[in-house]
Amino acid sequence: MYKLKAMRSKSALHKLKNKHLPYQYDLNIYRGCSHNCIYCYARYMKQYSKELDYEHTIYAKTNIAKVLDSELSKLRDESPVLNLGGVTDSYQESEKTAGLMPSVLKVIKKYRVPIVICTKSDLILRDIELIDDLSKVTRVNVATSISTVDKDLALKLEPGAPSPQARLKMIQVISENTNAMTGVHLFPILPKLTDGYEQLKRSVESSHRSQADYLMLGSLYFNKGCRGYYLNAIKQINPNIYSETLKLYQSGRLDLRYKKELYKMIASIKEGKEGKEGKENKEVITCNSNEVFPFKLSAEEAIEWLKKG
Repeated sequence: MYKLKAMRSKSALHKLKNKHLPYQYDLNIYRGCSHNCIYCYARYMKQYSKELDYEHTIYAKTNIAKVLDSELSKLRDESPVLNLGGVTDSYQESEKTAGLMPSVLKVIKKYRVPIVICTKSDLILRDIELIDDLSKVTRVNVATSISTVDKDLALKLEPGAPSPQARLKMIQVISENTNAMTGVHLFPILPKLTDGYEQLKRSVESSHRSQADYLMLGSLYFNKGCRGYYLNAIKQINPNIYSETLKLYQSGRLDLRYKKELYKMIASIKEGKEGKEGKENKEVITCNSNEVFPFKLSAEEAIEWLKKG
C-alpha cells in the first residue's frame, strides 16, 4: 500500500545533459513510484524527498499541466522531444486517483510536441483516444518494460506493477489502434535470475507477438540508489545467487566477459527468429549497450523518426 499526497511543482521539465538520447527533456508528473521494482535506478531520488520512502509515499504534482503549458509556450522555437516518466511511471496506480495524464496530454497536443512514454501499466489504455489523437499530429512513442514473462517471478521483482502479460497486451492494443510507434524494453536482464536462454527466448517471442515496432534489451547496471536495495532483495528471492551476483559487479560495473557472453546469446536468439510471423527482421544493432530487435524499424530509424517531430 502507499500514501498519495498532493504537491505543487515549480517546474515541469528537466533538461537532460545526455546528447545521445532522442529526447531533450524529462517530464515527471509524480515523485515516487509504487511499482517497487527491486532494480529501480530512480531510488537515488530519495535524497530529494523529505520522506525516505520512495515506494510508499507518492506525491502527485497537481499543477503540472498548468506549469507545463507555461514552459512549452517558451520553447516553441526549440521543438523539444519529451520523455514522460524518467524517474517515475506516469501511469502507476496513483494515476487512477489523481488523474493527471489527460490534462498533460491535452497540453502536449496543443503544442504538438513529440513524446516518449514508457510505462509498466496498462492504465494507459484509459487514455487511448487522447494518445491516438496526439499521434495524428506529432510523433508518439509508447513503450513498456519487462524483465521476464514469468508471472510469478515478475511479482517478486516488480510487486506493484501489472503482470508482464497485461503490459504486452497493452502494447498490442496501442499498436493496433493508434499511429504511435510502440516498443518493448526487455531490461534489465538480471544476472543468474532472468538471463537463461529459454527465459530470454520466451520474452523475445512474447514481445514479438505484441506487434511492437522494436524490442530493446539491456543488462542491469547499478547506481548508488539501487545497488544495496537490489542485493538485499536478492538475498530474499534467491540467496543462492547472491555471491555470484556480487562477484559479477565487484568492480562496480557488470563483468565484461559475462556481458559479452550475454550478448552472444541474444544474437543467437535473434538469428533463430528470422522470418517468423511475416515481420521484417534486420541486423541486430547495438545502441548504447542495448541490443535492439527491429521488428519493423531499425534502432536508427526509430530514433530518427522521433527526432523529426
